[in-house]
Amino acid sequence: MPYGGDESKEQTKKIESCVSQVMAKGKDKATAIAICKTAVLGNATLALAAATEQDILTLQADLASNPNLFSAREEMPTNAILKFEGACLARAEVNRNKDGINTDGIKQLADTIRLMPLTLEHEKEPRGVFTRGYTNEDSTECLVDGFLWAGHWPEFAEEVRNGIRKLSIDAEADLAVCSICGQAFQSTVEYCEHMRKRNSYDAVRWLFDLRAVAGGAVLNPAGTDTVFPGKDGLIIISHKEPDQ
Repeated sequence: MPYGGDESKEQTKKIESCVSQVMAKGKDKATAIAICKTAVLGNATLALAAATEQDILTLQADLASNPNLFSAREEMPTNAILKFEGACLARAEVNRNKDGINTDGIKQLADTIRLMPLTLEHEKEPRGVFTRGYTNEDSTECLVDGFLWAGHWPEFAEEVRNGIRKLSIDAEADLAVCSICGQAFQSTVEYCEHMRKRNSYDAVRWLFDLRAVAGGAVLNPAGTDTVFPGKDGLIIISHKEPDQ
């Protein structure tokens, strides 16, 4: 059947096969068609309330009293924090890793990033926390607010302030679709040859039903212009130490 675009007969066949597979995994037909058209044809809001300063102080106190929260250190970091607003965590695009995310995926990431950890190069130990996730007007960017413990990791904070480190999303997807053959997968062990060797085949792994689990401050992100704000969007907050 035609899908209302300029797809070729071969693309239509791939879409039909993909739709059958995606519906078999529990999606309704309209959703399956939208997913498969994105994957085969390559077409690339919930706004959460920002945490207040009191929210941040409360979160710091929780981390101090519960070393298991966010896998935090046993000792609380020193009290200087670097707060950021309007950083770009992810975009609706095909990134350098050949992973594709559409605008629905961007909304899902924005919906699930709040209170997830900010890490160094996707390591397990948090160096900060995202306090808000939201999108831009056309839902092509997942924007985030948050803070990092600058007093505990001053060199890391300075790299963020100077634009050396960029942002990279760490997410889980319930469904992946191959742009070459249109097959749909729910596990990496099921992947087709194209998906396992994306660079060799120039294949795109389109990801759907996304959940953010963390964000990394990295030197070489896969995404385009996933950056912290300039220094005007970064604020150092420090609380006076009690008199000795």
